[in-house]
Amino acid sequence: MVVSDLFVFATAVWMMMTLYYNNGGLEAWTRSGAAETLDFFNAYVVARAFFLGPMAVGTFIRALKVFATIAIILAMADVVYGHLFIHHIFASIVGSPPPGEQERMGIIRANSSFDHAILFGAFCAVVGNIFLYSEQSALRQVSGSAFVSSESYCQ
Repeated sequence: MVVSDLFVFATAVWMMMTLYYNNGGLEAWTRSGAAETLDFFNAYVVARAFFLGPMAVGTFIRALKVFATIAIILAMADVVYGHLFIHHIFASIVGSPPPGEQERMGIIRANSSFDHAILFGAFCAVVGNIFLYSEQSALRQVSGSAFVSSESYCQ
C-alpha cells in the first residue's frame, strides 16, 4: 500500500457520505452518484494493478474471475426468476422503485448487478477478452471466454 491508496479510499468514502447526507439517505446510493464513486475507485484499483507488475495483474485477474462468476450467476437468476432479481432485493431494502425491465423474445434481459443490460453485456465482452488473452493454455482460454460469453444467452 502507498499513501495514494489511502487518499483514494478516503475520497470514495467521502463521495458516498456526501450522497447520503445531501441527497436523501440510502435511496441516493441507488442513483448514478454511487456508480460514479465505484467507477472512480475501481478504475484506480485496476490502474494500480497494471502499474505494479505482472504479479499484481495476475492477482487482479483472479479476483476478476470471482466477480465475473458472481455477476453471471446473478444474471442467470434474473432470467430464471423472470425479473431483475438483485435490483428488486436492493430496491426493497432502500425503499426505491426497481428499474424498468426489458424483454427480448419474451425473456427478460438480465442486468445482474448493473444498471442496464447493455452495461452488463459490455462488462462481459471486456472480461471475456481479458480472460482470453491472460491464459496460456488453449483449454483455459476457451473455457474462460465461453463462460463469460454465456451471458449472451441472458441478453
